[in-house]
Amino acid sequence: MSTSAFTPRNRQFDPGQYDRSPELSDDENRTFETWAANPLFKLGEYRLPRLFRPIADVLSSEDFEPQGRLRTIRFVLDEVGRRRKAYWGWGDEDWLELLHSPAATSNKVTKPYLLAVAYTLGGFRRMYDLRFCFSLPLTARAVFGTSLFDHECQRLLKVLRGVGYGEACMPSFMPTTFAAVALENGSPLLETLNEAALERVADRYRATIRTRVTRVSHGLTLLGIMAKPLNRRPPASWRERSTEGIHPEWVHWCQRWRDTSTFRPHARGTHYSYMLRTGLWLAKVHPEITSPAHWSVEICADFLAAVDRLKVGEWSLASVKQQNFPNRGKPLDADTKSGMFQAVRRLLTDCQLWEWTTLRCNPRYHLATPNSIKRHLGVNPRTIDDAVWLKLVWASLNLKPSDLPRARFRYPFEAMQAVAVIWTHAGLRGNEILRLRLGCARAQDDTIVDDAGVSVAPGTLCYLDVPAGKTFTAFSKPVAAAVKLYIDTWTAVRPEQTAVVDEFTGEKAKLLFQYRGTPMSNDMLNRTVISILCDKAGVPRHDTRGRITSEIV
Repeated sequence: MSTSAFTPRNRQFDPGQYDRSPELSDDENRTFETWAANPLFKLGEYRLPRLFRPIADVLSSEDFEPQGRLRTIRFVLDEVGRRRKAYWGWGDEDWLELLHSPAATSNKVTKPYLLAVAYTLGGFRRMYDLRFCFSLPLTARAVFGTSLFDHECQRLLKVLRGVGYGEACMPSFMPTTFAAVALENGSPLLETLNEAALERVADRYRATIRTRVTRVSHGLTLLGIMAKPLNRRPPASWRERSTEGIHPEWVHWCQRWRDTSTFRPHARGTHYSYMLRTGLWLAKVHPEITSPAHWSVEICADFLAAVDRLKVGEWSLASVKQQNFPNRGKPLDADTKSGMFQAVRRLLTDCQLWEWTTLRCNPRYHLATPNSIKRHLGVNPRTIDDAVWLKLVWASLNLKPSDLPRARFRYPFEAMQAVAVIWTHAGLRGNEILRLRLGCARAQDDTIVDDAGVSVAPGTLCYLDVPAGKTFTAFSKPVAAAVKLYIDTWTAVRPEQTAVVDEFTGEKAKLLFQYRGTPMSNDMLNRTVISILCDKAGVPRHDTRGRITSEIV
């Protein structure tokens, strides 16, 4: 059935064909006076045709239950008689008062029908302000027609199931979210929905609907209606930093750099944080320095010395939680010092290259990382105790679905085990594992002879293609054949996904560990997969070097 076979019912309903005067006529006033004197007096169509007919037309579909339709018409007409003002002149507050009245929330009226009348005749759109349940799907069916609403909702559900949204409760909660979006948009036709309508719903409705609007956007993206899913959760690196205690002009320069730089979001956020922390030092020691143009050779020397003597927890922004500094008072490590030098060096250099200002120093020379710090830079591998590591390897190969924790949402078991096996067998960092492409594992078809003359039979190994990162080009590495076995098992059940943008390379790619339209997060590996392996292996989550994480070599 094609979408063009449907036409929304509210588009056929034209309020302009009616007399929409908010004031009652003399005949209507006399009718209501008779009604007030005699409670048994019925307000029917022949007595109030101007007020009766629009409501009856709104509720004219065969989808409406006859008794509920009649009760709703009489309820609205009773309220017109009480207010002595036609519903055409009611505002949002009048409709809210009526919808919250004890009579409206009882069984004396069919609430979804009443809300449909308010929506269609009164232009009421503040469903998000309702304190009681009015069943938005029933209201949307009343407004747009059951056939059209259900058809479009099923289109959305079908495409979402195709990428992994398959939980049993989905058909019960998605119609409510979709109804909120359709009512906000004025039509349930998927092709008419856009990011602005979804943003309004996400901003206005309660959390249960707000958090599910992103799933609607995933479906619209898969259908090609939207360019990308709604992003209601910005990257952690973009959480707003406090600028308390920093000169506003220095904050302006930092924010201008952040909004212009072509660095990846995470790198921009890190550099921006270091720049603001430098602003705290400037405000205390050199308050006259508020712009990159003010930096002299002397200020550069003072900054190098200050950072070299910096302790953990110093120059911390007010927005940073103090419990994040368990090593408070200890000297900063060389990598952090180098990062601060690099951030300020980048700020000053870019401001001059982009012709924003003229410098009084040479950042590349006067802010170069001192050799005493450079000597301590480099890879610091996180090794795991051998006894613990062997147990984790065993656990990854013997994982069972029952080992996964019970949760409202989780990745399929095959995905979780594939991540675990790659982590224990491939020697890759967490972000390298989660950025692997679909089809990254290739079989070893030929016999390999190593430098010592030892032959490795075909099928003993496989080749894993690792994509380019921030500091290295793409490469392939030989790993145990078990890696390909578990990757293939996951690939066989992996729902088809659309390509996403790789944060490091900026290219679109289909990631191996992509589910429900989004890549697996690093937290899933560190907090969930590794915890599952530790429980399975019967080992603690800490060894002699501290907490076990994916950052190993």
